[in-house]
Amino acid sequence: MSALSQQNNKRIAKNTLLLYFRMLFSMGIGLFTSRIVLESLGIEDYGIYNLVGGIVTIFAFLNSAMIATSQRFISYELGKGNLHKLKDVFCTTLTIHIAIAFIIVVLSEVIGVWFLNTKLNIPSDRMMAANWTLQLSIFVFAVMQVINGIFQISADLAFLIGNSEQLLHIQIRQRSRCQ
Repeated sequence: MSALSQQNNKRIAKNTLLLYFRMLFSMGIGLFTSRIVLESLGIEDYGIYNLVGGIVTIFAFLNSAMIATSQRFISYELGKGNLHKLKDVFCTTLTIHIAIAFIIVVLSEVIGVWFLNTKLNIPSDRMMAANWTLQLSIFVFAVMQVINGIFQISADLAFLIGNSEQLLHIQIRQRSRCQ
């Protein structure tokens, strides 16, 4: 094997190990914090928190799918060397991320609030807390859909170009050119 191929294999192995470590760390934090949250909220409120927060979290798969799709198209245009088309793809994916976040917010506000207030069996004294949890979950999802999409795509773009130190500059320049 060539030196470049060996270097790439080492980098792939290192990245794989780091991803496994990150996953284990996240799982540990999740298990630890869920115990603390359960103790703090109590059984009933913890159930409401998980149910209402889970309704919005279901849509998180869209974020991952959109990022993977965006990365594919950006990588393709970068490989072709067409920077004008690359800018168009970046702007289009950014617009799609914002549109999907908007659509999910609207659907969550209409269907989620209706379902929460009419179909779920939540004690009336906890209904306000359940509605607040839903609203905060929707808000956090919408913000993270857009921000995570922008930064993940920008980071991959900077990595593919080889100028990872210019991540912020790429993101700012691309965002300003999309308007």
